[in-house]
Amino acid sequence: MLDRNMPKPFLFDEHRPALLLSLVLCLVSLLQYSHTMQSPILWDSKTILEDSKIHDLANIPSFFFESSAPERAEMGMGAGERLLFFRPVMKSVLAIEYALWGASSVGYHCASVFLNCVVVVLFFFLVWRLSKRPDIALWSALLYAVNPAHGEAVNWIYSASSLWMALFVLMAFHLHLSNRIVWATFLYSLGFLSRESAIFLLPILFIYEFTFCCNDTWTARSRKLFPIMVTGGVLLLARCAIVDLPYGLSMSIGGYFNTVTLAVARLLKIMVVPDAAVAHYLLKNVPSSTLSVSLSYLVVLGCVLLAVFFWLKNRRLFFWFSWGFIWLALVLNVGGGGQYWFAEKVLYLASGGFCVVVVTLLLQWRAWTKWMIGIAVLIHFATTLWRSTYWLDETEHLRAVLAFSPNYSMARYTLATGLAKQGNCSAAVAEFKQVLREVPGNPLALNNLALCYYNLGQGGPAEKAWQDAYSLDPTSPNPALNLGLLAEKQGRDLDALKFFRGYLERTKQPNPQIYKKIDILEKRIKGETD
Repeated sequence: MLDRNMPKPFLFDEHRPALLLSLVLCLVSLLQYSHTMQSPILWDSKTILEDSKIHDLANIPSFFFESSAPERAEMGMGAGERLLFFRPVMKSVLAIEYALWGASSVGYHCASVFLNCVVVVLFFFLVWRLSKRPDIALWSALLYAVNPAHGEAVNWIYSASSLWMALFVLMAFHLHLSNRIVWATFLYSLGFLSRESAIFLLPILFIYEFTFCCNDTWTARSRKLFPIMVTGGVLLLARCAIVDLPYGLSMSIGGYFNTVTLAVARLLKIMVVPDAAVAHYLLKNVPSSTLSVSLSYLVVLGCVLLAVFFWLKNRRLFFWFSWGFIWLALVLNVGGGGQYWFAEKVLYLASGGFCVVVVTLLLQWRAWTKWMIGIAVLIHFATTLWRSTYWLDETEHLRAVLAFSPNYSMARYTLATGLAKQGNCSAAVAEFKQVLREVPGNPLALNNLALCYYNLGQGGPAEKAWQDAYSLDPTSPNPALNLGLLAEKQGRDLDALKFFRGYLERTKQPNPQIYKKIDILEKRIKGETD
């Protein structure tokens, strides 16, 4: 119940129903992602939806005993490599969605937009419960809902795990507040099995117990935290047993801290001002110190000092400030796992803590600062709406990615492949050539470049590219097949026979049409010999 002596907060009075405010938040969330429902299935989203295992609901039980990631063979690099994902609940959701929507993008995007609305509302009520201030809750939730860094999680089917993890984690937190520990632990488990960074709910709850429940005894706190601690430990051990250990440290200690520090500083920046219309970041680490790294250390030092200040002066703000940094979960993304260390989607839950801190400080400072928050909400709403338009067309999306990261070879390869499928072979040739300058000798790029040359009527360059691909990748069947078809068309029967046989050796799959071609060629060659 609100204190009746408290001045009426802007946009809120004690008689206004919470349902109405929830509907406002949902409306804002729906409007800014109104373009999303029209978006196609982009990039890595195709990889997960083409995974044959999610096409049959009978496979769901097996998801809990194996890696959740499909094999990655983009650009011929890392073929057969399995990323260290263990997300059986997320994969089960995808299987159910595939049974409902199939390959249509609309259903997946509608589910993501709806989930985002639910997460925003849950966050609103969580802030309200902890702050006892509905005005802080409303403004924080509005600022959270329109944050432009959320676009990657909402617009990209591949990143839906961030939404499901946030949903289960926030529900678990609400149940923890209601002292329903068994249900909270169950939902925490679902969050972990949707995305591994849910493990960080445990330190969040630990900080909550020591900032909001100062009068509780150690015994009372332990009784509430123990089930989730045990569950988290068991789930982490199960994950390690099924998909190997978490990412190890494959760089120097200095390089590790350089990478984390630079990532933290940049994430704080893009939470306020995004780097570009579409920003997919190159996979890299930072082994040596640079000017930007030095500045990032200063930013992080300032954040540490601010955390100490909040601990001394306002423990509740310390909780929300810690919330922001803990949910970045960078420790799971830096090190031996390659260079998967930076993406906007890691801000999906983290940004909420910073929103609460900013709103609380501004509302405590001056009454008119609510207008500053309102202006920030409008600017971020427009920014998010504008950025979501770049997810409507894969070609434009990838061109925007390359405008920001021109050396992103995987994005360029995907763009070139898309242009080739659209019949724009001249443009595709230019992009494939650039890929080969960045990744010399890539067999998939060579094979597809040859196809483009062939479709343009340039048989000589096509044959040379196929020959290079055939020599460089002794396992790929496609160059052998294409060389066989080309030789057959040109009347070079011996060459055609050689490549068709090579194709069958490489594919290890029966192909009646190729058997028939081989039979015809053998008879023709035998007849010519006789």
